[in-house]
Amino acid sequence: MKNYATYIAGKIFKFAELFGYNVHWNDTTKEVTIFDRIKYFKTIDDCAIDFYMNFNAMSIGIFREMGATVKKCDKGFYWDGVCIGNQEDIPEYKFDFDGAVAILHTHGGCGGAKNTISPKDRALAKKRKMPIYMCSPVGQCWKYYPEEKSIMFYDGAPVDLRCLKHLEKEGYRGLEKNVAKFNEYFPKYYDLKDEPYGHTADYYNKMFAIGEVYVLRADADE
Repeated sequence: MKNYATYIAGKIFKFAELFGYNVHWNDTTKEVTIFDRIKYFKTIDDCAIDFYMNFNAMSIGIFREMGATVKKCDKGFYWDGVCIGNQEDIPEYKFDFDGAVAILHTHGGCGGAKNTISPKDRALAKKRKMPIYMCSPVGQCWKYYPEEKSIMFYDGAPVDLRCLKHLEKEGYRGLEKNVAKFNEYFPKYYDLKDEPYGHTADYYNKMFAIGEVYVLRADADE
């Protein structure tokens, strides 16, 4: 019966790929995960921004780091193999490094306190000999190439609405700008008249777009 389930999962994988969806197969759990249609980008930076615009709000909402890897084909760069870690990091084994050219991850589990690429992140980039990208709960996107300095290349991703007092204390006041950039990035996608659709991240993205706060942790705004 298990072999039959694997066979069915394989068929689902093939059909989803045929129709252009971003599909990931976990060989350990024998699970197929299907995301939106694959989008291709000219640069890794643009690919990373798209991943963060889709998943940073969810990472903040569930208080877990999220990640993926960037891959390249003749159509361009695309993100693949979305994974969820814990509050502090993502175990290395969860990333799909087969054919990867860059690592993407969020810091949504830190409550707005960790807006830098950590020494552990740098070590992973050096070990895998590829750049690592990070998006923080203040909506800033950073990249680090081994042996180079970290660079912030975008600051318009979703922010943690639960930690506005903390963010203001740290000198960050980009909420209105970030909501505007988010709504420009997804024109009419999160219209109040529409029901959320697509993947689970849409639920959190819609809440961010309309300014609703996720379930509040007791210490999130301290």
